[in-house]
Amino acid sequence: MSSYAVMNENWMISSWVMVQSEAEKSLEPMYQGLAKRYSDAGVEKANYHWVDRDCCAAFRIPDLHHGEHLNWDAWKTTDSIITEATAGTLENTCASRTQYNANIVVKLDLFHCMQRFTRECTSEHHPLFSTFCQLLSAAFSVVDQGDLQKLKDAYLFCGIQPPTPTKQHIREHCRTRIPLPTELVDRWKKSFTIST
Repeated sequence: MSSYAVMNENWMISSWVMVQSEAEKSLEPMYQGLAKRYSDAGVEKANYHWVDRDCCAAFRIPDLHHGEHLNWDAWKTTDSIITEATAGTLENTCASRTQYNANIVVKLDLFHCMQRFTRECTSEHHPLFSTFCQLLSAAFSVVDQGDLQKLKDAYLFCGIQPPTPTKQHIREHCRTRIPLPTELVDRWKKSFTIST
């Protein structure tokens, strides 16, 4: 038995349920109830659903040969491989989409996305594992430059020279965002190149 919670953008629990399994079928009544609450209140339903798994549309995994994952070239991909793997129905049919909001965008949350990289790309016993994780984390989040400039101005106003904010102050006072896909890939490649 496990618990399943739906939180809003302020980290407040909107709905919570105990389930025998987190299969989509067992979550449908919760999403139906949540949809009814939003409709009855006249409040717009959420447009995004951040999940820890099952974020992707259906895709076909090619047959692997024994030990193929150990070959570095097996991890490379091409446009034709992507096209073949993603051909067919690409719509995620999760309970939040079928029972709550048909237009909801299902996304994998950042922590679990990074966890997949660290789990598959390297061993935690590798001497550069922590460095790799730090570089990967930096690639996946960008500090809002406007907020950073305001923080530097505040340092100058307080007479702190040079106006170089600490990591803690940046975390406390500056918003972060996930880069757009092309920028994210470039930042990730740069991090991966540095760590190898």
